[in-house]
Amino acid sequence: MSIFLPDYYFNRITDIDIAFFIENKFNCVLLDVDNTLTTHGHPEPYEKVPEWINALKENNLKIYIVSNNTNKRVAPFAKKLGIGYIGNAAKPFSFRIKKSISRLNCNRENTVLIGDQLFTDILCGKRAKIKTVLVKPIEEEKNLFFKFKRKIENIFLRKEKIV
Repeated sequence: MSIFLPDYYFNRITDIDIAFFIENKFNCVLLDVDNTLTTHGHPEPYEKVPEWINALKENNLKIYIVSNNTNKRVAPFAKKLGIGYIGNAAKPFSFRIKKSISRLNCNRENTVLIGDQLFTDILCGKRAKIKTVLVKPIEEEKNLFFKFKRKIENIFLRKEKIV
C-alpha cells in the first residue's frame, strides 16, 4: 500500500461517529483545519463541527489541531472549539505530529490523524506511523496550486478505487 493512501476514508469529518473511534481503539485525534474543519481561511467551524468536537470530548477523546497554517490563523480557531493546537506544523514532516502525541500523553497505536490532503496530512501520518483518515475537502479551492495538487491526488485515489 502506498504511503499516500489513507487507512480510512469519509466524505466529511462529521460523518465519523464515535463508534469508529471506539472500535479502532483511538483515544487521540489529530485534526487538520482548512477544508477539514472549515473552508479554507474561514474563521468559523463548518456546520456541525462544534457538536462533533463536543461529542468526542464527552467520550474522553483527546483532540488536537495540527495545521500547516500560521498560529495567527489557528489559535483563534482552536480557541473557539476549546482544543489545543500546533500551527506551522510543516506537514508532511512528522516531528510536530510526534510532539503533539507526546503533549497529549498518547501513543501512536491509539492515535489517528484526520485531514483532506494526501501529500500533507496522509503522508505525514504515515511517516509518523499512525493511522490516517482522509476526508473530502469541504469546498474546491480556487488557487491554481491547490487545483493542480487535487488533480494529482485524484489520480492516486482513482488508482486505488477510493473515489
